[in-house]
Amino acid sequence: MKAISSRRPFGYLLRLARSGRVPADDHMHVVDALDKEGPYDPPFWMPPYRGRVGPPALPGTDGHFDHIPVDDRTFLSAHTYAAARRVLDVWEALFGRPITWWHTATYPSLELLPLIHWDNAQSGSGFVELGARQNNVGELHRFCLNFEVIAHEVGHAIAFSEVGVPDPDHLNGEYLAFQESFSDLIALISVGFFESVLTKLLERTHGNLYVLNLLNRIGEMSETQQIRLADNETRLRDLEGLRLDSGGVWTDETGAGRNAHDLAQPLTGAIFDILVEIFQDRLAQRGLIPAGADARGWTREEAQTALEWFERRWGAVFFRFEPEFRAAIVEARNVVGGAIAWVMNRLDPNDLTFARIATLFLEASLALGQGGQIAAFREIFLERDIVPELRAPQSRIRVPGRMARVAPPRSPCFADRIAAGQRARQLAKMRQAELRAGERRAFRVDRLLRRAHRGAGKLR
Repeated sequence: MKAISSRRPFGYLLRLARSGRVPADDHMHVVDALDKEGPYDPPFWMPPYRGRVGPPALPGTDGHFDHIPVDDRTFLSAHTYAAARRVLDVWEALFGRPITWWHTATYPSLELLPLIHWDNAQSGSGFVELGARQNNVGELHRFCLNFEVIAHEVGHAIAFSEVGVPDPDHLNGEYLAFQESFSDLIALISVGFFESVLTKLLERTHGNLYVLNLLNRIGEMSETQQIRLADNETRLRDLEGLRLDSGGVWTDETGAGRNAHDLAQPLTGAIFDILVEIFQDRLAQRGLIPAGADARGWTREEAQTALEWFERRWGAVFFRFEPEFRAAIVEARNVVGGAIAWVMNRLDPNDLTFARIATLFLEASLALGQGGQIAAFREIFLERDIVPELRAPQSRIRVPGRMARVAPPRSPCFADRIAAGQRARQLAKMRQAELRAGERRAFRVDRLLRRAHRGAGKLR
């Protein structure tokens, strides 16, 4: 990783180093704020940070930072920069063009603060700042060393920059939930671009992506604790009574304190299920799960059975098939990542609904060569109570550099994301109990009925 382009003169690097704004490039810079008590609070407290700063993380003669010991404080700055820069690189590649920050007129460079005195993390106008908190085994977890947390916060900046912000009278709960969902998905896809992650993922799961793993454990804090699971079972009907009032305040008739993170769960879960669907379908095509089986439309139980069959037959020599599994997960990653970029490039913030997102996702899937899977993808959205529109709307293509008209809503804090994840897991446990108690036969009949209507899922 090189922080500053070799085209930059040495004097520029020296000035940045003296100011503490290193690592840096044309899009972002790091400030190690030593005395920052609490988070920014726009519009009352905003960048740039003017307090005391720690020593900058300086590159070696080759422009890289891998000479810095991991126990050196400057490593926090180097890691924060590397993670944020990697996320931006991945998504600029998926969009096929540079990303211009929505706040570039005021803050052309994103200020990254690796460690402030706060137990949360947030993204805002011109900044991403990260704190620390104890995990469930009593260890201090610095968010600046957690790639997924950084990626989630940079994901907000990307979503605001690419989609924009609705006019005040068009702000709705689904827009805020979209922000949380797509920020999680940006993190999930970004981590999938590390070869080491794919290697560990396949070693741990042998292809069963519904097992707790590096992909679906967004914001992993310990071996048993994470902020949220992309693999969840929440449906929109489970969120009845959750509303965003005209003042932008969430009200929850159940008294559980649910918010945008909870409403995001069905959308995130549906797109994760589509990623798994593509992965499973490619394995079936390659004959790595039962010959003649049709992976499209499989339930989780059916997928589990197929992968258990593989494990019994081939588990001892899994390494022989690892390249095929890797190719399948890479294809699924690329298709879903490309579809997410397609959707963000065409969403209108003043007319944003889950139905519109699902429709655009299906449109993107067609364009990305997934025509044979469209019916299965549509069924996955329907299982979450997200009903795609019958016809794709007239999409708007974003002009690069388009600026948001108003400041975006403040991103809810890390603590809210943890609470939402806990509620989703409790809901999943209750759902499993319900299924075991009395819904098995109804579920199978319902699935058969929906299969008969798969042809209705084509976009025209």
